Amino acid sequence: MTIDHPVDAPPAELLRAAREAAWSDDKSLAANAYDCAIRAVEQSFRQIATPDNPTDNLGVILKHWEERPDLWNSCFLRISDLGPIMSLLNGIWYGRDKFDPLFPLRLEDARLAVTIAETVVSLTELGFFELLDELTPEEEAEDLRIADESLAWYDEHGQDDTIPWEEVRAEWAAQDAKER
Repeated sequence: MTIDHPVDAPPAELLRAAREAAWSDDKSLAANAYDCAIRAVEQSFRQIATPDNPTDNLGVILKHWEERPDLWNSCFLRISDLGPIMSLLNGIWYGRDKFDPLFPLRLEDARLAVTIAETVVSLTELGFFELLDELTPEEEAEDLRIADESLAWYDEHGQDDTIPWEEVRAEWAAQDAKER
């Protein structure tokens, strides 16, 4: 049995097929589950990274991130490092050598790929990833100037990164009480 979906299949449909195959205990479906998991991530990322080219694969998207990580951003300020997520995606993209028939894909590998794909697709749907517009050299120079000024200010005045968690929790509790 092979799992076949059109290129523009929604990520949720691809993940559903990947999950069913990976947890079916049919070892022959491991490659299909793995491929569907990767295709779900590709489809999810294409909406952000390469909307003009609907056939870019995960390798192309990862290469774009490697070449210009400064254009990739997270909308969540406290979790702004995309490196670990991209490392996981790199692992599932390059972790399976499609040209080596002596290296069988195990269901455990497929299950791991599906789990990573589900996490990344969920983050994408939450709006976690954001791709910034490419900067002109002048804009990039201005950004660097502002960053240098900011660092100089913090060096001169010190930096207090502590978060007043008691105040934050009180605000959350008040907001929660107000919404009820």
